[in-house]
Amino acid sequence: MKNFFIFLAIVLLGATLQAQTVKFFEDFETVPLNVSSSGTSTWDRSSALHYSGNYCDTATFINIGDSAILTTDAINITGYSYILLDFHHICKTEFFDGGYIELSNDNGTTWSRLTDSIYLGEGQFGNLGHRFSSTSYALDWEAVNFGAIPTNDWWKNEKFDLSSYSGSYTQLKIRFVLKDNNNTGAIGNYGWLIDDIKLLVSNEELIPPSIILTQPILKDSVYGTGPFTVSVQITDDSGIDTAMIEYTVNGIIDTIPMTTVNGNLYKGSIPSYIYGTNISYRVIAKDASLNNNTAATNSRFFYNVEAPMIIGVGNGTLSAYNSPIYNGGINDLKNQSSHISIVKASELGGYYGIIEKLSLFKSDNHGYSVGDAELTIYLKHTNAISVPSDSASFYAEFTGATLVYSSTTDSIPSLSDKISFDLNAGNFSYNGVSDIMVMIEWYRPSVLVENFIPFFYNSEPD
Repeated sequence: MKNFFIFLAIVLLGATLQAQTVKFFEDFETVPLNVSSSGTSTWDRSSALHYSGNYCDTATFINIGDSAILTTDAINITGYSYILLDFHHICKTEFFDGGYIELSNDNGTTWSRLTDSIYLGEGQFGNLGHRFSSTSYALDWEAVNFGAIPTNDWWKNEKFDLSSYSGSYTQLKIRFVLKDNNNTGAIGNYGWLIDDIKLLVSNEELIPPSIILTQPILKDSVYGTGPFTVSVQITDDSGIDTAMIEYTVNGIIDTIPMTTVNGNLYKGSIPSYIYGTNISYRVIAKDASLNNNTAATNSRFFYNVEAPMIIGVGNGTLSAYNSPIYNGGINDLKNQSSHISIVKASELGGYYGIIEKLSLFKSDNHGYSVGDAELTIYLKHTNAISVPSDSASFYAEFTGATLVYSSTTDSIPSLSDKISFDLNAGNFSYNGVSDIMVMIEWYRPSVLVENFIPFFYNSEPD
């Protein structure tokens, strides 16, 4: 009996290992390759970029109207119910050009184009006409910058479920077609790069889990030292075996398990790090099928920074319609104002740094909604002990001032609350010692249909 169980365990282990088979693989490391190039332009091995190893294959447009076709050798998929195409690529082409994928089950006599209905990736594909271009991952592939040079950080993984093509086919071929659709050539774009083309077959399902990041998504600048929570929706017909966050800090890779919170919602937390840490991460999930199909999101990164300090000045005990944006009353011809106020260093608590936002507190729900008001705001360090009262002095104070806000399309919302203005980033850096002079110019060309627009203020610092 003991020998029987040992034999049974070996048989089951062998069945697990053989649940899926790689019927085709090309990583462009060794010649001769299992692919061929055709068309008016060519595909060529390149060592400039690569997802793995030292080589990939790449094509671009040499002449206007070019096409470049990369075709696999014939593949025998007889006897398998599930088929999955997997590859990595960078498609740095302009919007109108395309990277298409086509399939033939008769050794290349006829071809059908793969569509969004079987696409399992994260990029824009179906809405681009079932093709890839730099718009597929517009930010990462710098779609608006035609001359941008790709790096190895640009690689994206794509998967297509080809199970609908299963059958007794001994001469299946797949080809990657790069086409100059609008006859303008490359226009400086790098081209299409492909690496690690793989065709998996099985009689067990091969579809990896679907992973969708949920808000808030950690990216760009993130406030605080953490921990940093990552939330995702993970689904798979076979259920989920494991899910984890893989993150990298200073070149060191670590993983954190994710746990289910509610239904398909999984969460995990990247541990705390000091300000200024660059953290890249991705979510990896493995399903509960015999194949343990695995999916991973594309890597994202964030940089943790200290949250901006919000400083309240004054107690807002007084209210007036002429400070700091004068509007007069209904149909009043007085539609322009110049206003100066001084914020004392003692009110700013010794803090220093870039001033990013200025808020004013309206004291009622009157507003100006036309959207044609002209508003400018200047800031400067000052030692003045009083505010000049005449217009000539106002403009004289521009000397040494920094323009931090300018708009010709402003409105004033009809609510009693703070209204905020995002200042030009980096234009004014407060030294933490001086007082600040705030100069605001306002002009409204249209008629005011609501009454005075008052703001809270106080005449002396508290």
